[in-house]
Amino acid sequence: MKKWIALLMTLCLLAAAVPALGEDLSGNWYMTLADVSMGSLVLSADGTAVFDLMGQGGTGTWTPGEGKVTVTIDGDSLDFIYADGALTAAVFPVPMVREEGKVSFDLLNQVMVGETPELPEGMTQEDLTAIGLNFMAEYQKLLEGANGTETTTEAAPESTVETPVTGEGELVTEDAPLVVSRLSENFMVLQIYGSLKGYYYAKIQNNTETPYYVNGGTFVLTDAEGNEAGDVQKYPNSRGSRYLEPGEVSFISFRVDIPEGLENPGYKADIVAEPDSYASKDYAIAVTGTEIATDRYGNPIMKVAVTNTSDEFVPGITTIIALEDAEGKVIWLREEALFNYELGPNSTIKLTGSIDSDALAYFEANGIVPTTVEAFAYAEIDD
Repeated sequence: MKKWIALLMTLCLLAAAVPALGEDLSGNWYMTLADVSMGSLVLSADGTAVFDLMGQGGTGTWTPGEGKVTVTIDGDSLDFIYADGALTAAVFPVPMVREEGKVSFDLLNQVMVGETPELPEGMTQEDLTAIGLNFMAEYQKLLEGANGTETTTEAAPESTVETPVTGEGELVTEDAPLVVSRLSENFMVLQIYGSLKGYYYAKIQNNTETPYYVNGGTFVLTDAEGNEAGDVQKYPNSRGSRYLEPGEVSFISFRVDIPEGLENPGYKADIVAEPDSYASKDYAIAVTGTEIATDRYGNPIMKVAVTNTSDEFVPGITTIIALEDAEGKVIWLREEALFNYELGPNSTIKLTGSIDSDALAYFEANGIVPTTVEAFAYAEIDD
């Protein structure tokens, strides 16, 4: 009898495991937050996959595993763990579920930037406004959790982030050196208004467990042998927030004159993290939409929608807006700010960043295709 009982228990355990490991995970999955579908993952039966997150993503493949699926997009693989009817990946704070949201992020973004899209059947403008405000409140909570900040006009608490962040590697310990991680960098030589200038762009991240400041560093041109071939630059041309919380991402750039006769210049760049600074602390403001658009003359421009999700007026919001190519490299960078203007409670404004005509000519001549706009916004704390 004991043998038969043991076999029965084995059968029961197997039956309990089948729903988790044997369920068909192909089909449509949605990253839905507060009734808004921010992204989607389509797992086709033929093993192909299509991923989209707020207009970014690509195509690739997927393979099932034990309690998970592995999705590979453009050569990069990511495991999605299957549990409780959802697919969860470590790098995303919102799981993928089968149920699609009431509205798409694209539709909500159109409203945020002042357009008038066609609403889903049975939905009123008031319904959409309520969904949008609720979404922004939940989205801001995600930003606060990622950056360890709290949206307030008075003060921002110290970070409590203890988990790994997205980007290159994991958070290092508090007693480790304050190193600025470069997620990507690019160097281009452009002829601007008749003179050659070198532009260095870097996407940076505080990958430590300690808040720090990035006021600059040093940048210098080199010749073909690696020797210094110009003046040392210590002050950035453009940059985002000087104050970076653990995990926070920003941009920085240097611009230098190219000496006459210097061919195929290289560079040496050192971006410095400082524990203290004259600069003020700041906190993140929600960026709710970005796009490549055209101005009234038909020239390409960068646009970014910034939303104040608080119940207070927020003064002096600043944005750093990056134009990126298909590989995610920054090819143009602009700072835009509201300066003395204040953004009202639960309000959205769209800021515009111009692109130099000489830069556009360089992109066309060198086969560089502007693909996306990425931006971060912040407001200083008046302490």
